[in-house]
Amino acid sequence: MTLDELLALPERFVDYSGPLGPKFRLSWACTSLCNADPKCPYCCTEYGRTLQNSSLPCDPDEYLRAMLQLGEDPGPFYAVTAWGDGMVNDQIARIIGQVARRNRVDITCNLVFPKERLKLMPTNGNLNFCASFHPHLWPSVEAFIEKAQWVIAEGFPIAVVGIVGYPPHMKHIERWVWEMRAVGLTANALRFGGEWNGKYYPPAYTQEETDLLLELNAEPESARAHLDLYLMSGSPRGRMCRAGKDYAWMQWGGQVHRCLSLYKDEESCLGSIFDGVTLLTEAKVCDADNCPCTDLWQYIEEGPSCAPSS
Repeated sequence: MTLDELLALPERFVDYSGPLGPKFRLSWACTSLCNADPKCPYCCTEYGRTLQNSSLPCDPDEYLRAMLQLGEDPGPFYAVTAWGDGMVNDQIARIIGQVARRNRVDITCNLVFPKERLKLMPTNGNLNFCASFHPHLWPSVEAFIEKAQWVIAEGFPIAVVGIVGYPPHMKHIERWVWEMRAVGLTANALRFGGEWNGKYYPPAYTQEETDLLLELNAEPESARAHLDLYLMSGSPRGRMCRAGKDYAWMQWGGQVHRCLSLYKDEESCLGSIFDGVTLLTEAKVCDADNCPCTDLWQYIEEGPSCAPSS
């Protein structure tokens, strides 16, 4: 379909838990840009973002047309923007806003965007924000809360506010979480992954710090299960996984893969938004050495590993 034909389609509400739900979930590496200034010292995607071209791979209208077509065939989809800030500029926000007319989209962002940019987003119930609180970008936690409440008042839910348990922030994180929860925000403590002061995290957290992060997690049982898998089993390799069937990961350039851990593996490529995407029809054995995302563990099926014993 042409861009004009796709834009002429009526808005479509995609109910994640209902009969009009998405065909698959999509991690959309929507941009390698970020408007955090100064940058976050604990950024877990900075290195990966520097490896990507920050420019659109083609004319913005052609990129938009391809994303809208993906939403018709094989979509509709439920996209979560990643690897950058989905509200970084008007061009990216316009594309995401148009995609959200007929697909569900969660925008990951730090909420520092100008208020005028929110006008590019539809208020049809398809769009949520997944906010990140970065203390060095705000004069106070109260200033962040005020911006979050304004976004909600404009008709855009904030599903969760993530706060990274960066070691220097651990002495404040409990207060930050409870101040946000006190005004109705779903604040969620996240584990820091990386090196600080000569130690590698999350293994370097003390038991007290680990317990606190789990206590401040919005889904403590899920977080505990993932922490155990991350630290103990260590690898999903050999397990059956529905990534590629019920879930996909898309690079900014338009290539679609089973998941983030396998995006450099050509065999995991499912196509591109410009040439067509073919999802798997059944679960497939995972070939990745690690699965760093809590959400992705839901696609790994129960049962023993199929990997050969060493």
